[in-house]
Parts: sequence; C-alpha cells; structure tokens
Amino acid sequence: MYPEVPRIFWKESRFLDHCIQRGTRYFERIATRESYILFLRQKAEPNTPWYTLEVEPGGTIRQKRSYNNEQYADLEDAKLFLAEWQQVIQQRMSVAEIGFAEKSRAARMREFDELKEKGSVIRTGSHAGQLLVDELMRDLMEVEQSAG
Repeated sequence: MYPEVPRIFWKESRFLDHCIQRGTRYFERIATRESYILFLRQKAEPNTPWYTLEVEPGGTIRQKRSYNNEQYADLEDAKLFLAEWQQVIQQRMSVAEIGFAEKSRAARMREFDELKEKGSVIRTGSHAGQLLVDELMRDLMEVEQSAG
C-alpha cells in the first residue's frame, strides 16, 4: 500500500464521520485481499466525499456508508450504476480473483456468524441498539455470479 493511502482513507472517513477512522480492520482486510475501499462520488461533485464502499474482490459490496455512517435516499440514484459495475467486475475476473472472492465471501460469512453469536449491537447513530449483523446484512449488495 502506498504511504499516502491510509491518510486518504482517514481523511475521507473523518469528513464523512464513519468507522474507517476508528481502527485497523479495513487495512487488514485490504492487506489480505479480503476487501477493498472505494470512494463513490457524484459526477457533479467529483472531489466531494459522498459514499465510501467496502467491496469484495468479486464486486460484492459489503458496506455503503455516507455521513455519520448512514445511508440516505440519494443512494438509490447510484444503485443501478453499482449493479452494472458489479457485472463488469464479474466478467473481468481472473481465476486468481475468483479464488480471492470465494475466500472473502467465506470470511464474511464467518464474521456474520460471530457477530450473531456475540449479539454485537450498534452503539451510536440512528441504528443504535440494533444488531450489527442485521445492519450489515441489509447493507450487503451481492453480485449475480456470472464469472467462472
């Protein structure tokens, strides 16, 4: 990872006030190719943070978060684009990338099982008190499998 990348992620997360700035979990996932962080921008404002995405190697979107770790109605404007983007990713995957995607999905499923077992609860924001795994499952945007 380039030295400026963590700073860029931190700056984005700080601006949007979401969880990337609060730990190393996402950097660990990037290092093991479990997931990647992408910045989603509106065409009219390409330099203004809008949504931060956590994406698995096969294009499955684990999280889509904006200001205060939330999703807003404006995300509906991007969902068709994101679904089309996922299909392009699927069509371009190499055998190695398919393997990373399978490992990432398995890791996600293990994490969801652990969160269910622990009963982990969201502590802040509009979802405070709800089970974290339920929110993560609602956030999930799985890609239709077309590669392989």
